[in-house]
Amino acid sequence: MKKWIPVLLALAMLSGCARAASPQAAPSASTPADSQAPAATASSDYVRPSSIKELTVLPPFTSQDMAGNSVTQEVFSQNRLTLVNVWATWCGYCVQEMPGLQALSEELKEQGMGVVGMVDSTSCTREEAQEILDSAGVTYLNIYPDAQLNRDFMVLVQSLPTSFIVDAQGNVVSDVIVGMRSKEAYAQLMQDALAKME
Repeated sequence: MKKWIPVLLALAMLSGCARAASPQAAPSASTPADSQAPAATASSDYVRPSSIKELTVLPPFTSQDMAGNSVTQEVFSQNRLTLVNVWATWCGYCVQEMPGLQALSEELKEQGMGVVGMVDSTSCTREEAQEILDSAGVTYLNIYPDAQLNRDFMVLVQSLPTSFIVDAQGNVVSDVIVGMRSKEAYAQLMQDALAKME
């Protein structure tokens, strides 16, 4: 049994939590195809891809942070690169990786990089999400998506945690990562993305 423990731990680290389709996030099967397109956004150029793996840019959005303050896609312009981490309150792997993401966010500040979380707002209240962030000691920005951001982006996320790196314009500059990773693994991904930019 002891020789299986490392294998099981490795599988657990690469695991994620499956996200159930939410009636608030996903268009219904009876909705006409043309109405499934994103509603009016700041840029009519955005077309939602059919899967998260095809995501090349985050949609323009106006949503809120955990304190209820307005947040737009301009938040990414504050950093050269930002690790976007999509999580849910019910996802144990998401919560487990938060202390590492917090430590990473503190280390990245000096390099002009950051971390932004996006909680699955269809499955929890803002208060429930904030309780988890507080208990994990998370201080980096977390976005509580509104209905528009849920339709334009969050509906693509099928497993959690899901993470990817964006540049200052919100362009996706890494592969989409599904499942829990260590702080060191995320740090290496950030450095690799930075090296590609230079």
